[in-house]
Amino acid sequence: MKGTQHLLIGGATGAAIAFIRNNDLIETSLIIGVSSFASLAPDLDTNGKLSRRMTISYSLVRKLIFLLGVCLAAYLILYQKHDLWIGATVLIASTFASMRFIKPKTMNIVTSLCFVGFGVYFSISWLVGLGIFFGVAAFSPHRGITHSLLGLIYFTWVASMFQSYYELNHISIAACLGYASHLLLDMRGFSYNKRGVKWFYPILSREW
Repeated sequence: MKGTQHLLIGGATGAAIAFIRNNDLIETSLIIGVSSFASLAPDLDTNGKLSRRMTISYSLVRKLIFLLGVCLAAYLILYQKHDLWIGATVLIASTFASMRFIKPKTMNIVTSLCFVGFGVYFSISWLVGLGIFFGVAAFSPHRGITHSLLGLIYFTWVASMFQSYYELNHISIAACLGYASHLLLDMRGFSYNKRGVKWFYPILSREW
């Protein structure tokens, strides 16, 4: 199923929860946001558009590194009076490094480290947990651990920490149902799915 479809169903799930629980406007918006995010979270194990939009932009980082290379090369040539070939080498090296190492998976890892580092420094447990989720997803095969019961339980646990930290209501259930909606819609029961969901991964690799 496409990401936009997961997003719509996740948002609708959040709206239904807010309606049933009779939340106010601010709580409703937050519940829908969490449920929508949760409905996309399992696909962080891919290098597709969803993963790129939910992590630090790798294309932006590439441009920044290239710009840094241009500035450094210009500084070496114009102000340090180095030979032209030295500046050219710096520019080529920075361009090569950005193209070779700055990829969607890399930015997933960087995003993970940023979340974990920030969470540890400020003692925000849910942010550490979310960072770990991003990191695991970066090394997980598609429809691996993020598309499993273990991934669902872990993400719900992170959401419960978020809920407790900010003293909110119904956030964990919104995250749980939003995440679960993604897994259910990725099952083989739907004709457009060539692959199923490994609910008991990594213990069992059978797809449903």
